Amino acid sequence: MDEFMIYVVDPAVAALVAGLVAYALKVGLPFIVDLLLRSKAKFLVKAAESKFAGSGRGKEKYQYVADALQAYAKKLIVRIPDKRVQAYVEAAVTELHAELPAALEKAEKQIEDAE
Repeated sequence: MDEFMIYVVDPAVAALVAGLVAYALKVGLPFIVDLLLRSKAKFLVKAAESKFAGSGRGKEKYQYVADALQAYAKKLIVRIPDKRVQAYVEAAVTELHAELPAALEKAEKQIEDAE
């Protein structure tokens, strides 16, 4: 029985654990990096809207967000293509525009309640 444990079960368990770790790194790590980059893009878009107020400054806003997002990706030891950066920025802008009416409504309600 001891030989069975040493020569069969232990290697099988070690192979199973190694396989699970490899799978988690292959699937889980990119998923986590993607979540981090999406979150950072959303934050950076809001920052760019504040920093570059006014209309007609879209290129400046985009460049600010793209550069900062690439710098953040380097810290994560990840290289993201320009098309993917553009997708992250566009998604964050779309989400921000979707949240805007609700935020304005909430602010108006707070102003009414204060008066």
